[in-house]
Amino acid sequence: MQVGEIPHFGSGSRAEVQALCSRVRDDLDAVVSKAVRRIRHELPEYLVVAEDEHWEAVHEQLRRRLEAVRYDRPPETADLESAARLARARARQHVQISSLIDAYHIGDSEVWNALVRASDEASAPELPRLASRMMDSLHVLSSALTAAHSEVTQSLQGHRITLIHRLVERLTNGVVDDEVRDIAETLRMPATASWQVLVWAPPRSNAEVSFELQRSITGLGAQIICAARGAHLVVFADESSSTAVRAYAEGHREGRWGVGMLRQGLDGAAASLEDARLALDAATAPRRVSDFSDNWVLACVAAHRDRLVPLMADLVAVAREHPHLADAVIAHWENSLSLAATAKALNMHANTLTYRLGRWRDLTGLDPRSAPTLLQSWIAAQEARRP
Repeated sequence: MQVGEIPHFGSGSRAEVQALCSRVRDDLDAVVSKAVRRIRHELPEYLVVAEDEHWEAVHEQLRRRLEAVRYDRPPETADLESAARLARARARQHVQISSLIDAYHIGDSEVWNALVRASDEASAPELPRLASRMMDSLHVLSSALTAAHSEVTQSLQGHRITLIHRLVERLTNGVVDDEVRDIAETLRMPATASWQVLVWAPPRSNAEVSFELQRSITGLGAQIICAARGAHLVVFADESSSTAVRAYAEGHREGRWGVGMLRQGLDGAAASLEDARLALDAATAPRRVSDFSDNWVLACVAAHRDRLVPLMADLVAVAREHPHLADAVIAHWENSLSLAATAKALNMHANTLTYRLGRWRDLTGLDPRSAPTLLQSWIAAQEARRP
């Protein structure tokens, strides 16, 4: 026998072990019930599994484990196939592989406890050998569980990605129909929940939306869906997750974000997506995060940019050619037309500010010291800042 190899039972030992296993088998229903209670308490993920279905599966698992101990054998083909079937079923129920393996450990621990309780003076010396055999067998079963679970998980993930892209496509077009509702239900998006949509544009138009970025954002909450659409990333977050996603956007140093309003239902999700797209289009330097709720004026103007080109082209050209004048216009707007507050914000003398505002008026014909024409000037100056 090689070092580390588990010895098989002698004829006398085998009889004692088989008698021990028979005593545990007589009480197997109670062992199964205790294991099921522990699994459902310690692994809440299992609550998605109907309790009667769960009990039957654990009974099958522990019966096979006890039989392997009784006859001193490793898992057979039938045992591995049974484990694989269970792994595929649990994967379809969205039970993680870590929880599945933990549940197997709990089942084994209850079998072991039952063996210890049922042991007598003759069978007790065999317990260390049984423990080693059970541990080795569990490693083999875990490999079978992992392979089968991964097979289904990858298939489900591919299907999920397809559904998410279809959902985003439909909502981008403002369509909320039975297909969208069915997809949302499959993705576990509550139809009555409130949703906030964020759209991210990378710093370079040819940059790809990385899987790592999507995974980081998806991990921020329970109800978050990400999808790459063209060069952009679209993020749907329910109300409980939206604060975390918004904070992530604020801390993300690359690219620009458009943030839609929190709106109810799938119709609201479609509207929030449009909010976010408009807000992103209106995002101007140096601001990286543009909220529709704050920038709706620019967002709505940007939505009609083509129509406004004849009116704004000359103004935007002046703002781009004289950025210091545009900065003065924007600061004057942000400081409520107060010359003193604007000069302080720009760290310049009031006379210098007056000159720059006057120079803007001379070049554009719009007086930035009058509210209506200041609004037009501010819009043009902001448009000039767009990337």
